[in-house]
Amino acid sequence: MPLIAVRGHVAAWIEYGYVGYPIKPPPFFIRWLLRMRLRKMLDVGMTKGVRIPGIKGGTLGIDDMQTGHAANRLIEALGRLASSEAVPYDSPAFGKMSHEDRTKLNLRHAELHLGFLQY
Repeated sequence: MPLIAVRGHVAAWIEYGYVGYPIKPPPFFIRWLLRMRLRKMLDVGMTKGVRIPGIKGGTLGIDDMQTGHAANRLIEALGRLASSEAVPYDSPAFGKMSHEDRTKLNLRHAELHLGFLQY
């Protein structure tokens, strides 16, 4: 995924908690398995290469956009997340989460996609 798409993708997944998720929750058994793995994801990191079944490209929020727009979108989404604003929509995969866990999960997601960058 190109860096521009990554910025928009990470921003989109943060935004979904505020505007609604465009997918339905997975079956109960899958949600149960994901909840069992949540603590490891938060403490260690997310697994590379995971795709959402039935979704073209395996994920959402990978729309084409200008570099500046993608960067601004990510900065705004991170600012909203940092503000402790209440999130009206629960994660389709993990259900209701504390603000701290939701923040950690979003940062682990950003780490997954942006962790390859070097300075």
